[in-house]
Amino acid sequence: WLDQGMVAAYIKGGHVYYRALCTQDTGERFWEGEYEIAQLGTDNTQVSVFRTNDYRLGFLAEASGQMKWVLTHRNYAGMAVRPESVNVQLCDAGISVIPVEVFENESMDECLSEDVLDTYLLLFEPAQEITLSIESTERISGTQIKLELSLPLIVFSEELKFSITVTPERSITDISYDAEETALYITLDEDVLATEDILVVSTENRSVRYLGYSGQGLPWPALSVTLNGKPEGGVTQEALGVFTSTPALAVLGITNKTAFIAETGIIVQTDGLILQQEPVGSLPI
Repeated sequence: WLDQGMVAAYIKGGHVYYRALCTQDTGERFWEGEYEIAQLGTDNTQVSVFRTNDYRLGFLAEASGQMKWVLTHRNYAGMAVRPESVNVQLCDAGISVIPVEVFENESMDECLSEDVLDTYLLLFEPAQEITLSIESTERISGTQIKLELSLPLIVFSEELKFSITVTPERSITDISYDAEETALYITLDEDVLATEDILVVSTENRSVRYLGYSGQGLPWPALSVTLNGKPEGGVTQEALGVFTSTPALAVLGITNKTAFIAETGIIVQTDGLILQQEPVGSLPI
């Protein structure tokens, strides 16, 4: 080897030494002097030598069951490879030139003309904005209502219930869409009295889409609708008969008047005359 040569490590008196067989610059090859590796200490019993990929020498020694190792500094001299060089020369080189031909041509001017024989104007009806609305409502029961829509839904999702609030405050347990009826069915968690109004308010929801202009799917808009409750206890009859158990008080043949069921009795209102009787049982009204 040109840079580090062949290295031999050995132990003498518990100390680690090494010598290298190297080829000198003059071409002469001989063993160089002995070198002690003091960093490995004394009482060494075994030693080995190795060379790393970056051309450093390493020594590994064992003393009293412990192993130590040291490395030399990096040495790139010669890189353990004899120098080589490559000389490149050009030979038999030549060059050729292709003659350039120039043509002088003259082109005649050309004109393109066109006559418009007929003129047509196409008019289209402006796009009309179509908005979803609630056409009618129905209170099916105390916990279920029906909302009939003006346009069909092309995409429906139960996520719509999270965009709807109901007053009186109720939670929506289920919501479904009937494509044939074009209607929503909403189920509440608690009954709502028949005499109470129900206010349904929804915000925009993009997970539900309805059929808009030119077949476009438009998102569910903000809507509001009120389902009116029934009037509190009262019926109208064309002929109302009231009979009492007191002979002195009898009202017969009251027509086109209104009778109201009250907690304290039965009140009959006529033109300017109000009669009240304590309830004694069911009356045929």
